[in-house]
Amino acid sequence: MKTNFTMTKRLLFGFAALAMVISSCEEDPIEVPAPDIAGIYNFTSATLVDGDIGNDATTDLFIAFGSTNPDADPPYSASAQVGDVPTTSFFVNAVLSGLAPCVNPDVAVTYQINIKSDGGLAFICTSEGGTSEDNGSWAFADDNKTVILTIESSTLGTVIVKIETATFVTGDSGIISGTINSLPMIKNGLLGVGAPLDPNDASAGVNLQFIAIDVILSK
Repeated sequence: MKTNFTMTKRLLFGFAALAMVISSCEEDPIEVPAPDIAGIYNFTSATLVDGDIGNDATTDLFIAFGSTNPDADPPYSASAQVGDVPTTSFFVNAVLSGLAPCVNPDVAVTYQINIKSDGGLAFICTSEGGTSEDNGSWAFADDNKTVILTIESSTLGTVIVKIETATFVTGDSGIISGTINSLPMIKNGLLGVGAPLDPNDASAGVNLQFIAIDVILSK
């Protein structure tokens, strides 16, 4: 009987210890450390996920009077389907380039995005000598897998862009890739983002729709 009692006590102690371990694991989840993503990035590509998140009837991207080769083509309506890269990248690049402080209309705009170590966000006009302008801030969400960009736009005001389910390659050859589920996009290729579609008819709305993309930024 003594042996059985001793074994019973050992079993009870074993179960108690196991319960404490399980409880400890549930209360103290392993935190994913925030990667060091600070640096200057180029927009690399965008793959279309949804061309109009506000329209349940279609996932296509449609831009009236859009042209991916405006120097050679007359204005025409551009469209892209889910999975498209070249057309989507062209228009995403065009919208992002508008955030760079470039002022010379005779020079093709090139730019970079500076994700600063102090949490600041700036766009650099590389086509005009590297002029830089602070455009907002950035931060990680609690899971350290979502990058939140708070962008100050002269036409749209404060715009929150989230790069979700993101993956990172750190260092000199850094890469940020992930999904943006809501990115401002133009409707009309002849007008600036957020401009009235018809100055004489307020009911026509503004030159703005929202798209979802998979994006890649690289150093």
